[in-house]
Amino acid sequence: MRIHEICKECNVTKKAVEYYEKQGLINPRYDSSNYRSFDHDDVIRIKEIAMLRKLNISIADIKIIIASDDRHAALSKYKMKKELQMQQMRAQYDCLIDFLENGYNLEQAIDTVSRRLDSNMAIKDRLLQAFPGTYGMYLYVHFGRFLNEKLNSDEQKLAYYKMVEFLDHVNDMEFPRELEQFLAKAFDSMSETDLQQIDDSMNRAVEDYSNFITENRESIEQYLAYRNSDEHKSSSVYKMQQLLIEFQQSSGYYDVFIHNLQILSSSYRKYQDQLRQADKEFFNQYPDAENGFGNK
Repeated sequence: MRIHEICKECNVTKKAVEYYEKQGLINPRYDSSNYRSFDHDDVIRIKEIAMLRKLNISIADIKIIIASDDRHAALSKYKMKKELQMQQMRAQYDCLIDFLENGYNLEQAIDTVSRRLDSNMAIKDRLLQAFPGTYGMYLYVHFGRFLNEKLNSDEQKLAYYKMVEFLDHVNDMEFPRELEQFLAKAFDSMSETDLQQIDDSMNRAVEDYSNFITENRESIEQYLAYRNSDEHKSSSVYKMQQLLIEFQQSSGYYDVFIHNLQILSSSYRKYQDQLRQADKEFFNQYPDAENGFGNK
């Protein structure tokens, strides 16, 4: 298939095809006369690129998406980034309107931008913005339900910056490809409603743990048996647990990360108090279960 044929098939211009080739997005073959030759795979690839461009996805992001072994997971990461951008754009637009309505008052505009763009973002979204990709999703999924609050005081702002400093310098967490895909899919399918339901379920369990154990004894014992199986040890959930344990062993985890997390989040402080009592009751009844459990 020649370039004019693929342009017609894909409804793109010759310049676009040449540009995609120059950017390394397609690699057509050249015949003995130095003419490009395209096949069915090139048609699919160019249609894919053209469709993603219509969604205003940049060439740089398209490269990441089409190079991924899991395009759905890669596109989910892009969607996450886009959602943050849209939230910021809405806030930026509101600030622009205020700037105009207040007669281009610079000092007032600076104050408005600071209040609306910075202080109006939930802590979990700040973390997601500070740490894009798998690392940020891991933090969001594991700690996000405690970080719906905003930075409302100087003490919280200082605690946040100390926590980010710790997270930025902690030893790199190695995410196997399987676990990256697992996290991306979990994040993509997790709505605010899901996070709230998880939070409610955990709170109900730790608030009345004696009753929780009584009502769920059979399920708990089945899980404890499963936890020692080879099937569990090869699962993505187990690998997530091991990453958490590794993370907890980082120097500064408790005296920097957890200490500042407690300053940032009243819900985490309450959860920790309840969890200590729940742990005591649980391990009194299941002492053999203590090995292998990480503490939040």
